[in-house]
Amino acid sequence: MRLTLLSLLLSTLLAVSATADAHRYHFGHIELTRNVNSGNLEIVHQYFTHDFEAVLGSLKDQRVSDYIAQHVQFIDDQGKELSATYIGTDTDVGNTYIYQEVINPTSKYVDVKFSTLMDKVEDQVNTLNVVNKNGDTVSFTFKFSTDRHRVTLP
Repeated sequence: MRLTLLSLLLSTLLAVSATADAHRYHFGHIELTRNVNSGNLEIVHQYFTHDFEAVLGSLKDQRVSDYIAQHVQFIDDQGKELSATYIGTDTDVGNTYIYQEVINPTSKYVDVKFSTLMDKVEDQVNTLNVVNKNGDTVSFTFKFSTDRHRVTLP
């Protein structure tokens, strides 16, 4: 009886831990803020590490930088793409964070293309949060059918 109970407990723990690693939704997030001292736009991306590695194979800086440049674009009100400088990548237990910066943009708005992981993950949903200087946040949702939005810069 005791061995059966222990077996049941172990198999339950294994089942729970196996499903904890797999997730049923695919989500990406960017937070866009303006540094009040420099005037630069600070861009912080967040993705599930598992999804990001599955697409890129690795998280080497050049691969990440190139991939993000293809899938996240900021077009100013003159139709010119703003140059987002890649700062670096960081990971924790389950998330990958990517840091970029746009040097002192002068546009009032940008058209944002945010299609990260949509080329490989059918149900990928991305969210852009624009944080204004007073702390208010405006959110935009990007899906396969809607991968662009016009955004007022903070």
